[in-house]
Amino acid sequence: MHIKSDGERHFETSEYPTSKSQIFLSLAMTLISLIIFSMRNIENKTQSSTILVLAGFLVFLALGMPQITEFRKIGAMMLKAERYVFNHSSRNQYLLLLFFTVALIGPFLLSGFLSPSVWLGSVLGMIIGFSVSQLSMIFVVGRWEKRTGVELEGYRLWVYDDENRVRVIERGVMRKS
Repeated sequence: MHIKSDGERHFETSEYPTSKSQIFLSLAMTLISLIIFSMRNIENKTQSSTILVLAGFLVFLALGMPQITEFRKIGAMMLKAERYVFNHSSRNQYLLLLFFTVALIGPFLLSGFLSPSVWLGSVLGMIIGFSVSQLSMIFVVGRWEKRTGVELEGYRLWVYDDENRVRVIERGVMRKS
């Protein structure tokens, strides 16, 4: 991460879509989840496996596919321009917050109603789906960078507001300088 400042406005760059260490973390989380799932003595492996795959697929659809779809626009823009500005509405941010809240709290609320095998399959499936969505995005961006010869990095333009809190003015992707 690199930060440049003119005293009032701060420009911060970072690896895009995420740091390279995320590859190892996502791989480890996927493997650990699969090992935990396979080592558990589950009474109904078929049902639990189905729930695991379904939960993983749904999380991948909710998190991975929108990122990959947006990257298609980003990739096309990066071939023409130097910068792509994310235009995330507050509505989308609230929907994402709602999704994460349900994904984090939901399993605990449902633990009293679901059998342990279904509960375990859903929790591990969500972890795997999240990790696979991260790995997929890293793979898609890396493949695009190799194919086009253009390296990308993320950026944030921010200021301190009146209460000395960071307020992000702009966030996006740009060609690496």
